[in-house]
Amino acid sequence: MVYGGFGLGRLSSGQVILVPCALPGETLIVTIQQQKKNHLFGEITEILTAHPLRISPLCPHRQCGGCNLHHTTYHNQLAIKEEMLTDLLRRQMDDKLAAEISATREAILPSPNEFGYRQRIRLRVQNGKMGFRGRSSHSLVGITVCNLAKERLNQALCQLHNEPETSQLLAAASDIELLEDPVTEKVVLLLHLLRPPRPVERKQARAIAEKIPLISRVFFTGRKFALEGPYPQQPADKRLSYQYDIAGHPLRFGFEVGCFCQVNLDQNEKLIALVCAMADVQQKEKILDLYCGVGNFALPLAACGADVFGIEGQGGSIRSARENADNAGLSSSFIKSPVESACRQLAAEKKRFDTVIIDPPRRGIPQLAEPLTKLTIKKLIYISCDPATMMRDLRALCRMGFTVTAFQPVDMFPQTHHIESVVCLTKER
Repeated sequence: MVYGGFGLGRLSSGQVILVPCALPGETLIVTIQQQKKNHLFGEITEILTAHPLRISPLCPHRQCGGCNLHHTTYHNQLAIKEEMLTDLLRRQMDDKLAAEISATREAILPSPNEFGYRQRIRLRVQNGKMGFRGRSSHSLVGITVCNLAKERLNQALCQLHNEPETSQLLAAASDIELLEDPVTEKVVLLLHLLRPPRPVERKQARAIAEKIPLISRVFFTGRKFALEGPYPQQPADKRLSYQYDIAGHPLRFGFEVGCFCQVNLDQNEKLIALVCAMADVQQKEKILDLYCGVGNFALPLAACGADVFGIEGQGGSIRSARENADNAGLSSSFIKSPVESACRQLAAEKKRFDTVIIDPPRRGIPQLAEPLTKLTIKKLIYISCDPATMMRDLRALCRMGFTVTAFQPVDMFPQTHHIESVVCLTKER
């Protein structure tokens, strides 16, 4: 198995073929779907010899591109993810560095819930139909239920299918999001439009909220206009929230609708605990939190006694982070800025921090190894949602004088190939 959830096989000619939903050791009849320069993509036509841990997926749809490991037991999914990490280390590192990093790696932390863990889902809209992108294609797979979603999201989705206003709203939408507010246990509907909403669509949004009690608020968003809503307009609240008890401090993390928030909140709590343990904060230590979002790591670290400075490029997230810190009575400061340019500016000003936390998007930090070396006094804690770009970045950071001292994979996304990782690097003085 390779990262991406594909089984890697060879034809009798020796040519490499990548096959979704395959498992190691299986003998398959495969139809070739796509030819690339160095490999082929195929789809299973028939399974001649099945892996002993192959199971029948629970999903009634089976063709969407999301759950690409749901055809095997959860225990085996974790083993496959471990194998993927080992393969990426072997491919991207020299033998010495791969061995050093492997020695620090702990077993992947399983999710307490294999299903029903997502508090947010986003569906594409095409020809008035809601669904997910098909596997290895741009076609839409209509969705009536998603086993990864919280029960209330599926209930809301089912009720949306039954309301006439839904089809009228979908005619103007490119995507919809359903979000569960963990505190109120109500559902928020966010409609992505290609243009600002019209009066008739605002009326339909109000009707949806009135007819479906589970949906408390409806919002509109789009690239060409600011977030609009909620409908109905009482209460006029654009925020959701989640809360944890961190180091004896009950912390509430509010975030505006449309801002990033981890979808698996149970595993997010473990992620926060890992970061706090690796940081091992001493009173008044200076911590730089890059891509800080709404303060997911900044607030717990401040609650442990750190002086935290957070940087984030998304305005709604920064507003939420500041408000969350104020509500918690924590002394943290946050600025809105593109992270890469802010890092270079801080390095040019010779600013230094005891610990730097970085939680970048999927593309990683290909240009930041040098400024991070200048900014960090003791530790760099890297949270990654893409192990392929993370391995590239770790290689660059180790060349700049960092050493990996802890590596904890976390299974944030059961049934899929995705792997979250928390890595602690120390600075050679």
